Amino acid sequence: MQIIQNIACIPATLYPDDKRIYLNNDMLKGKKIQSIYLFASTEDLLIKSPKSDNNISQIIEFDNLSLYFNLYDAKGVHFIKDFGHKNLTIDVECVYSQNNYIEYKINRVLDLQKSYISYLGTQTSPLYLLLYVLYQTENFSRFTDEVSGSLSFNIPIKLDYKPVKLSDMTGYALENKKIKQIIIKTDTEYVLPGYFDIYTKNKKRLDMIPAVWFQIRDVKNFWLDDLLIDFEKSYYHQTSGAIANPIITFIY
Repeated sequence: MQIIQNIACIPATLYPDDKRIYLNNDMLKGKKIQSIYLFASTEDLLIKSPKSDNNISQIIEFDNLSLYFNLYDAKGVHFIKDFGHKNLTIDVECVYSQNNYIEYKINRVLDLQKSYISYLGTQTSPLYLLLYVLYQTENFSRFTDEVSGSLSFNIPIKLDYKPVKLSDMTGYALENKKIKQIIIKTDTEYVLPGYFDIYTKNKKRLDMIPAVWFQIRDVKNFWLDDLLIDFEKSYYHQTSGAIANPIITFIY
């Protein structure tokens, strides 16, 4: 279980000649980083990036490259050195896989100009991935798994793939409810190939979080930090074809 307060979605391109990508990002400067994960397609399911027209590359392509995390904190300590990407990758079919990614906590402000991901091996074309950075902007709420209630709604599937405002699903039913978990189910247990761009009323953001993260239902599932979601400003972005009757449940 991990608790999410904010997420940044950072697209990264691995060019054949570079062999290193730095994590420098203005928005994350001075933020306490909780954890960083990679998001990838699989051989059976390609998913489009929410940040470009590119498909996210398949996890097997990254396996062939051998990616390694190297993280420095704000004091210059190189506290994560050559840590393999397999432990930090959540693929689009994680609902069915063995969920090999590990739950871990950084809990440090990083020196983003020094921190990087290196990669080895040979490639003939660029590879595209998403980095998801979980970060903290204030103290976490006191966690309890006790719930007051839940409400479920159908997720409309658009043939034109236009974004769907969350308030069009929920109306005012969840106004001022502190959301502690989101769960998604489909009739056929297929992966929902899309992303949620969620804003809160106190300036937190879950930037293009994969819908499949809300389909994980084992001990590695994700909880939210009692978020007051601004449903008027938050959207679901569909990236591919129709899925049988997806339902979203908000637990508060």
